[in-house]
Amino acid sequence: MKFSLPFSRYVVDGHSMEPSFIRGDRVLVWKRGTVQPRDVVVLRHCGRDYIKRITAVTPAGYHVQGDNKEHGTSLSPIPRSHILGKVVMTY
Repeated sequence: MKFSLPFSRYVVDGHSMEPSFIRGDRVLVWKRGTVQPRDVVVLRHCGRDYIKRITAVTPAGYHVQGDNKEHGTSLSPIPRSHILGKVVMTY
């Protein structure tokens, strides 16, 4: 029997979400449920994991960007299938 936990753990790497999240922060990501604008999510894009904030939902997908405007990047549109889950806790 295969068992899958509803959450994953990630370590923040980079400066794009400062000051909300800093490099080395550990986050717990809920893999189920819905996401909406203002949620912070972990997503997979071009074979790499990113932590970003959802800023808008378009028919083509989600618009996400980092909180740090100097070091953050904007990615869009991101299909729902690329979103791994919503950040629910820092520890």
